[in-house]
Amino acid sequence: MRDLGPSCPTWVHPNADEAGYYRFVLDGARLMAMARAARSLSAVDRLGLVSNAWAEVRQGAIRPSAMLDLLATFDAETNRYVVEQIAGTLQGIDAALVDDETRAAFQRWATARMAPHKAALGWEASPNEEDDRAAMRRAVLWVMGELGGDRATLDEAEESPRDG
Repeated sequence: MRDLGPSCPTWVHPNADEAGYYRFVLDGARLMAMARAARSLSAVDRLGLVSNAWAEVRQGAIRPSAMLDLLATFDAETNRYVVEQIAGTLQGIDAALVDDETRAAFQRWATARMAPHKAALGWEASPNEEDDRAAMRRAVLWVMGELGGDRATLDEAEESPRDG
């Protein structure tokens, strides 16, 4: 075995570029090592990481708390598709794992994940806004309002002029 020295990564992506037609399973520590290195991954690989981690939770390979830890590393994510995957994962967590007793805490946690995105995107589209930004705003505001029950977001929705 050859030592790669200080450039040797602490993680290896089992399905780089999501080129394989399969899911991978990593233990929580390896998954978090990969998540902490997410800035060095392509958007496709970041999306795949979130998707695979959620699949691992659903099959019982990792604890749901590991999924929450992983999602927290994506608070600064800027890719629309990755943010939409996170929103879908939060919806899945809410439907499958959150009960009435833990709902308020989960809502606070989910809105905290999306609050930086909402602040960056704003409520209204700017002139000539790119479609990706508008789509990401929809996903973020849905999590904040519908899933998270964020009062400020819901109030903004009530005050927003309606089309048609």
